[in-house]
Amino acid sequence: MRDATGMPPLRGSSLTLLLAPEGEVSGSGGCNRFVGRWTKQRGRLTMSGMASTMMACPDNAVMEQEQAFLKSLEGTSLFTATPGKLVLQTHDGHVFTFASAP
Repeated sequence: MRDATGMPPLRGSSLTLLLAPEGEVSGSGGCNRFVGRWTKQRGRLTMSGMASTMMACPDNAVMEQEQAFLKSLEGTSLFTATPGKLVLQTHDGHVFTFASAP
């Protein structure tokens, strides 16, 4: 996963996202697991109802990264999906690029 600047997640953390066909979204914000709901209508992808575990992160930077990531997911508006790649764009202009897991 890379953000709009092309930067990967902080060292030692991994941001993941799984969109299940039945409308559930889940993944990791780098420290905690999260779940929520997703819908697709008229070419827009919306994520809502995000909840996460509350484990202590190894440092404040990872915790801040995680909070920003989850907030951005809830602000998703546009998406592009191609084989092996998902690009999400948020209302505030952030772009996240996800690659399929091997």
